[in-house]
Amino acid sequence: MVLWTHHAWTSKLYGKDLDFIYNAVLENHPGFYNKEDPNFRRNLENSYVKAKSTIKKSKLNSNLKKAISKFAKSFHDTHVWVH
Repeated sequence: MVLWTHHAWTSKLYGKDLDFIYNAVLENHPGFYNKEDPNFRRNLENSYVKAKSTIKKSKLNSNLKKAISKFAKSFHDTHVWVH
């Protein structure tokens, strides 16, 4: 039997949220076609890896939301945000 702590459960949910946001951006964001931002894909990947790592290492629930928020802000796009 596996017992989940509240933090472990919350961390798993935030990880799934991060994956959802990442995939939505990957599939839909016009940044991939913006010639003025040729590093969009690389920045997306780097930000995703950093956020995923932060979520896995985090010991505090407050850092989980900060990781996703920082990921969303990395696009410098007012349409992508975390509330």
